[in-house]
Amino acid sequence: MAMGGTRKTLLAVGSLALLFIFSVLSRGHAVGKTTEEENADRYAIRMVLNAQQAAWNRGDVDAFLVGYWRSPDLTFSGSSGVSRGWDGVRARYKKNYPDRAAMGELDCSELEFRFLGTDAALVLGKWHLKREQGDVGGVFTLVWQRFPDGWKIIHDHTSAVERADAVQNQPADATQLLTKMNGEPSCEAVDTRTGRIVVLPNCKPGKLVARIEPAYPPLARQTKIMGSVKLHALIGKDGRVTKLEVVSGHPLLIQSAMDAVKQWQYEPTLLNRRAVVVDTVIEVIFSLNQSPN
Repeated sequence: MAMGGTRKTLLAVGSLALLFIFSVLSRGHAVGKTTEEENADRYAIRMVLNAQQAAWNRGDVDAFLVGYWRSPDLTFSGSSGVSRGWDGVRARYKKNYPDRAAMGELDCSELEFRFLGTDAALVLGKWHLKREQGDVGGVFTLVWQRFPDGWKIIHDHTSAVERADAVQNQPADATQLLTKMNGEPSCEAVDTRTGRIVVLPNCKPGKLVARIEPAYPPLARQTKIMGSVKLHALIGKDGRVTKLEVVSGHPLLIQSAMDAVKQWQYEPTLLNRRAVVVDTVIEVIFSLNQSPN
């Protein structure tokens, strides 16, 4: 569950974890679970998560890691790549959260459970760290497996999410409105702190000349997940997307949206005949009616 650093870029779920998900999905239809069994397993997983949260909030990373599969096959995907093995995941946490102040106070919420058979589950949720140096939060996708000693996380995919209002609502004294050639107000502004062109809320960047449609993630389609993904983007002077950060969206849809938008091409934005960088928010919509790519 977790935090995976305070970066906001979401990386791809490890292929090993995806293969596991699809394999247990194929088994899950053959062996059903009663409502009582699902409730018992849901309770057991919640108890593991509660124990992890309590360990984190007392600054005990090793106790927090008891909830993970202690195996070289454990994987964690986050902003700085994929960590492999229990020791690798532990080193990642120790590096990103070296002291109690960096760890802050953890809270997990909006948990969603999907059982993929008798001994496997997918848990989605949100995390938030309250810290003196600044709060951070985001979303996580956890793949669980039942072992003789209980439920363990075998793959953790976590992303930090920047608040939409922090991206779109610039301070009034930080921007200077531009005007178009005909003297009418423009929806763009200059951020006086960075010198970048900022596309204000409800406005669009330059003309999109090449758009790659996102592939619908098979697991998201199979579990009937749809909706929009919002991405904070920097569009370079050449019209290419140079940086993407997650604003909001379902964890199973985010990476596909990012993979597609990274390939988009815009017409360069000119200011006084000079190309400039554009700061904007892009929305990608996933609908189950769209054709699979």
